[in-house]
Amino acid sequence: MAARDDAVSTDERLRREVEAQLASDACVDARRLVVSVSDGVVTLAGEVGSLADKWEVERAVERMAGIRGIANSIEVHGDRDRADSDIARRAVEALARNVFVPSRALTVRVENGWVVLAGEVSRDFQRRAAERAVRNLPAVRGISSVVTVRPRAARRGDDGSR
Repeated sequence: MAARDDAVSTDERLRREVEAQLASDACVDARRLVVSVSDGVVTLAGEVGSLADKWEVERAVERMAGIRGIANSIEVHGDRDRADSDIARRAVEALARNVFVPSRALTVRVENGWVVLAGEVSRDFQRRAAERAVRNLPAVRGISSVVTVRPRAARRGDDGSR
């Protein structure tokens, strides 16, 4: 029984610490969030205005000591009236503006605010840059990336040979 009481008090302490962390983080609006903890696993619930906000909440929590896992059930309730076609257009524009993304190598599909990125890039940082560019758009509720990273064959001389 004492071990269970210790776990409960540890979970309660973690819950308070997570709530304090979120309340003090300038990038997070914690007013519409609910935090619960069980056996060191933090469950985040509530709603935020953008996918970038949801991502920022999770980043703030995963930096904390004592957290064994995170279940992120936060819902994105941004601009619900924005049409998927508008989100797709903005996503294509965001990819084209990003110098790290070979935008012509990627395609964008949007359904109910959920963006699917597909295509092929030569470096992993390009895939991550594409995801970041789209994640920050208004009304994006989630991202699925099926972008393949396929390094280009080394050019002659790249390995020091002639």
